[in-house]
Amino acid sequence: MATIPYVIGESGTLGFPVNEYDGSPIDPAGLGCRLTIYQDGPDLHLIGTWESGPVDDGSGPVTHPAIASFAATPETMPVAARAYRCGLAIDDGTGWRNIGNHIIDVRRP
Repeated sequence: MATIPYVIGESGTLGFPVNEYDGSPIDPAGLGCRLTIYQDGPDLHLIGTWESGPVDDGSGPVTHPAIASFAATPETMPVAARAYRCGLAIDDGTGWRNIGNHIIDVRRP
């Protein structure tokens, strides 16, 4: 479970490297990705895209071929400063399946 910071009012990208259970990168071909941010009232659902690029897993930067990427804008993100649970899901055409839970730490500027 990762904790991702987000500053209210800023635009940027939230990225989550996605791996198989054995630790190898998932093959994103044909998969949809979605981030659900759980909050009071209706949950937020962000549809993402797949990218590849550098990530730092703690042992230094490596190129990861399957990063679920989500646009974070003031219009799509929560406006109350607090920590939110979120679920990362993929869809192979048979429906959404949760593959990981994370925390988004929403902060004031």
